[in-house]
Formats: sequence, C-alpha cells, structure tokens
Amino acid sequence: STSFNNQSARLFSSRTARHADTSTYQPDSTRHELLIHYPPYLFLDDDDNNGTPTTNRLHSTSRIWKAVLRPSPLPPLEHVLTHLRSTSQPLSWKHKMSRSLRHLAARERSRHASLQKGAALREWK
Repeated sequence: STSFNNQSARLFSSRTARHADTSTYQPDSTRHELLIHYPPYLFLDDDDNNGTPTTNRLHSTSRIWKAVLRPSPLPPLEHVLTHLRSTSQPLSWKHKMSRSLRHLAARERSRHASLQKGAALREWK
C-alpha cells in the first residue's frame, strides 16, 4: 500500500534497508537483518498515455517486478536498467524510473527514425 511505499522509501534512503533477491538471500550473521516481503499489491501513480499523472491505482506486485525486470533490446538502455534494478530504492520508484527511461528511449528511437526518413527523402529528391 501507499504507507508501505513511504516506509520502505525511508528505510532505503537512510540505508537501513536494502533490496535482496529472496531466491538467493543468505542472512549475514554479523548484521541484524530482517526480511520484509512486499505485499501482494501496491498502489502506484499511473499516468495516461500523455504522461499526465492520474490517481493511485492498485497493481499486482509480481507484475510490477516483471515490468522492472523486463530486458531492453537496446544495449545502452539495458545497461542503465541493470543498475537501476540493483539500487536500494522502493519498487514503486524503480517501476516509475524504468517506465520513464523506456518512454524516453522510445521517443528518441522515433525521433531518430523520423530524421533518417527525412534525410532519405531529401536525398531521393
């Protein structure tokens, strides 16, 4: 829920908490650690297709993780996303950043393709 997002954000920003892959997680006996599972659903700020924020909507946590972990076919974007995935930030932040980066990359690809088409058209004339 929203309070989970806020509380986890505070823990991550104070470096009290960190993300770990629960499938390979091994507790460190020299540190006091507690494994906190994400709730099955989280509220996220959505946006419409124009990037305008809308109200919080409930989303499946597993679907959010899948969206964050989805690889990019663009090597530079995948490099950035790899680092983003390993940050100690809340899942909601990772999701929002991932969506923003993917949207930016798509816009740049579209702009680049348009410029190439324009150049090819001018060359053809």
